[in-house]
Amino acid sequence: MIWIKIVAILIFINYTICCKNWMLKANVTNCKKDGNIVKILNASLWLNEKCDLVASGCLEYKPFNTAKLKANAKKNDKIIFTLSSNLCTNKKSKNELENMAVELLGFKGNCQVNTPQILCRDETVILAYSQSIATMFSLFNSKNDKTNIVATISHNTGKTCVIEEHLIYSTL
Repeated sequence: MIWIKIVAILIFINYTICCKNWMLKANVTNCKKDGNIVKILNASLWLNEKCDLVASGCLEYKPFNTAKLKANAKKNDKIIFTLSSNLCTNKKSKNELENMAVELLGFKGNCQVNTPQILCRDETVILAYSQSIATMFSLFNSKNDKTNIVATISHNTGKTCVIEEHLIYSTL
């Protein structure tokens, strides 16, 4: 019985954290199980007490040296934003969502993956809280309607598809 309580608490901590009256429930997976150049082995996203978006988990990379991103966010079957980017650039983008994609997928301007490898990390801030993030929270705000972000990344050696599904809502 005690183990059930511990597991329930850990699930709550990893997937549902409240900050500044915001709640996030998120799931990140590959769109398909096989054939991805970047495979998500496990991933957790949550908001820390500062409302920064934090990620933990492991990614498995097959060799590649290019990564061009195309992403759409949908809510109620309506596209609410689109994004396209070269994830291999060393420049920090003015677009915070683009920077988040680079951090989430572990690229950080390095696309010279010559051998298969696994990258694991714990509690890495992938998007620091800012006024534009507060605006994004408002855009996504819904306790009942999930937002889906589908990202397709074209590599010189194949493709990666990632889907991030979340609910983010104000507790006020």
